[in-house]
Parts: sequence; structure tokens; C-alpha cells
Amino acid sequence: MYWRSLISLFVLLLLGLSTGAAAAQNSYSLWFIKFWDNKKLEGSPVASSSTGVIDHSWSGSPEEGVPSNDWSAQWTSFVNFGPGTYRITTKNDDGVRVYLGDKHIILDWNQHGVVTNEVTVSLLGGNYPMAVDFFDDEGDAVLEVGWQLLGPPSSNLPDVTIIPSPQIPPSAPPTPQPAWLAQYWSNTSLSGHPTLTRVDPAINYDWGRGSPDPDIIDPDEFSVRWSRSVYFEAGTYQFTTQSDDGIRVYVDGRLIIDNWTVHALQTNTADVTLASGTHTLVVEYFEHTGLAVARLWW
Repeated sequence: MYWRSLISLFVLLLLGLSTGAAAAQNSYSLWFIKFWDNKKLEGSPVASSSTGVIDHSWSGSPEEGVPSNDWSAQWTSFVNFGPGTYRITTKNDDGVRVYLGDKHIILDWNQHGVVTNEVTVSLLGGNYPMAVDFFDDEGDAVLEVGWQLLGPPSSNLPDVTIIPSPQIPPSAPPTPQPAWLAQYWSNTSLSGHPTLTRVDPAINYDWGRGSPDPDIIDPDEFSVRWSRSVYFEAGTYQFTTQSDDGIRVYVDGRLIIDNWTVHALQTNTADVTLASGTHTLVVEYFEHTGLAVARLWW
């Protein structure tokens, strides 16, 4: 009986470890989606949407205005990866293509049932532009994309580098969003799965000694990531933040304001020259203790 109990415990531990490894591949980010009513991402998109994870299974139309068969879509995002070697995996029915940084890393642009593709890449760390193309021929459709950290960067693999102005591919820039996708964490490091996800109309908060949501977020030791795409006319813009405590601002993956410190209320500015078009903005913030303020304008 003693040995049977030990064996049973060992099996449960193995199952627990396996479950944890699978869960690590579900990676949250803000993805903008464009849908086409053909299999080649041709012409003008017929619908758009956004999602936090690419984990889909469709038995009919994926979005209002999109046919149940013979359609395609593209997911675009800036994804923050720490330095390391990653296994990136897709599960798809039918075809998929994955772009990361300056590399085309997965190409399976074929009609088939559910298959799994994976590739191992070495990343130096940062906010990487990422795009996923997909098409459905007929029948059910499946698309899952995830990644898992395997270890430190590898000298045996070519580095995937960040390109300064991503157009991957240029046919489908992100849809301008009227508000911010806000992800709140119950820690100061934006780590793990968000405690709260909601839409915020603006980044203009003075929480005092309170909480963004008293029911589930403590007034101290929390962090936030706001993401949005905005259309700008060509020109030079001054971005301004007010924060207590830390704040970071990215424009198209480039860090323009970096004040990731514990401090009382401070103002930071950055001048940025932008080409005409849609640009991706990401704002990260953390609150340590005491008063909490987060504001952004331009």
C-alpha cells in the first residue's frame, strides 16, 4: 500500500508538471485582427476585431460579415519577450504563416486538417512586432498560437531581431481603436495572467489611495498595461505623462518614456516624429504604495 501511494503521488506530480508546461504556452497580448472574404488576404477587409490570446475553434463564421468557408485573417501585435530561447507553436486547420521581428518563422500555407507546427528561435529581448496569417478552406477551422521559454539565448540559433518600423506584411495595418485595452495585474511586474481586463476610454487616473477596482485589485502593489492603435497625421508630437509611481511609453515598439521607478508625482515628455498612418501605443504603469496617478496625453 505504501509503494502504491508513492507511485500514485509521483504520477500526480508528473501530471501537474505537464499541465504547467502546457499552460505556459498560453501567452497574453493585444492582437488586432482583420478578416477577408477570400483565402488570400486580398482587397479590403470585411471585418475587424481584437483578442487577448490566439486560441480559436470555429464551426461557422468567425465574425459577422465573414463567410463560414473560404476566408482569411491576420493577427498583428507587439509582443514583449525577455531574452531567451523560445519554442513557438501553432495548431491550425487550415493554413498559417507566422512572422516575428525580421523573420518569417512558420510557413504552412496549405489546406489540411488540424496539424501542429513548431519552431525554436533565439531572442535578445524587447517588444517584437508579430503577425499571424491564417486561411480556412471549408469545414471547421482551428487556430492556436503560443510559446514557451526553454532557456537563455542560444548561440546555435540565428537571432530574431527587432525591425525599427514593421510592415509584416503591409496589407493589413492594425485597426484604429477608439479606446484603450487595459490589463491590470495584482503585482508590480505585469507578470502572470491579468487579474482584470477591461476597456478604458483614456489614461487619466488619479486613484489617490484607492484602487482601479476595489473588488479585485488592492490599492497598492498593482500594475497596468494599456494598448491602443491611433491614426496620426505626419508630424512631430510631444507625448507627456504624469505618474506616481513608474511609467513606460512605447510607440510602435520603441521605448520613448522610461521612468520605471518608485517616485512621487513626476512629469515626463518625449518628442516623436511620426509618419502619416496608424501607430501602436503601449503604456505600462506600476503602483508601489501610497498615492497612485497615471496620465498620458500628446
